[in-house]
Amino acid sequence: AMAAAPAAATMEKLSEGLGQLLGLSAQDDIDTAVLVERIHPDDRDRVRVTMLEAIARGESFEVEYRIVRASGELGWLQAKGRVITDRDGQRSHVFGTIVDITENKLVDTTRN
Repeated sequence: AMAAAPAAATMEKLSEGLGQLLGLSAQDDIDTAVLVERIHPDDRDRVRVTMLEAIARGESFEVEYRIVRASGELGWLQAKGRVITDRDGQRSHVFGTIVDITENKLVDTTRN
């Protein structure tokens, strides 16, 4: 059974740059729900499980996944993160980066 997501599983601060990666305008509010909504349906569960398991174990994670930009165009993102603990060793939040790797994926596809 999957462990329930701790409060840390929700992203409180997402950069404006993420909105650009998703093809959203600067006026759009970006939160976890918006990000999850943009993850390709076939990748959504895998990404969620990867991140939740890492959070539950207090481990770092790395996951690549497809997104559907606001324009309908497909892209690829790579998320890397780690769980930050407080002084008592309790998981307090997740710190990470999300990078657009679409160009790399397109190069890989044309090579193979």
